[in-house]
Amino acid sequence: MPNKPALKHYKRLRLILGDQLNAGHSWFRQKEMDTLYVLAELHQEQTYVRHHVQKICAFFCAMSHFAEALEEAGHQVLYLTLDDTANTGTLPELLGQLCARFQCTEFAYQRPDEHRLLTQLNGFSDFLRQKGQTQISVEEADTEHFLLPYSQLASYFKPGKHVRMENFYRAMRKRFDILMEGDQPLGGKWNYD
Repeated sequence: MPNKPALKHYKRLRLILGDQLNAGHSWFRQKEMDTLYVLAELHQEQTYVRHHVQKICAFFCAMSHFAEALEEAGHQVLYLTLDDTANTGTLPELLGQLCARFQCTEFAYQRPDEHRLLTQLNGFSDFLRQKGQTQISVEEADTEHFLLPYSQLASYFKPGKHVRMENFYRAMRKRFDILMEGDQPLGGKWNYD
């Protein structure tokens, strides 16, 4: 399991959450020796709601294997177990400690799907400022999990306007030519409900 980074200093620290194990993400196209990828088992993620122990074990197993695969592909990886993070209260505290430890000047994360984590990571710049770590820039990246990047959602969902998911799905099928024959749905119907 990768938990001993090769270098003592990294320009960039990139966080990968347990539901962001996407080897096809653009982050991994190039090997950058000055970039450290961090995957961390966190107590806060085990306790905010009740989880079945098998779900937790499955996530940790997947994260560990992903970290190993990244390392085998030539990336710099730090994998932290629950024991490693036991004395760290929150995700921002852990990230602040890691940025200081490795003297990083850049921190990046993929946009979390969960609002609670998004709030924590969106507030990380303020957290760093309060701790006097003002030299670290913070960047949010798209997860690249979905057909439509998050930044384009606003053009489909206008504030105050009622939107039916059916219409959104049709627009996505047309745009990405999914189950379409020309400009008509494959089979002649949009759905079979």
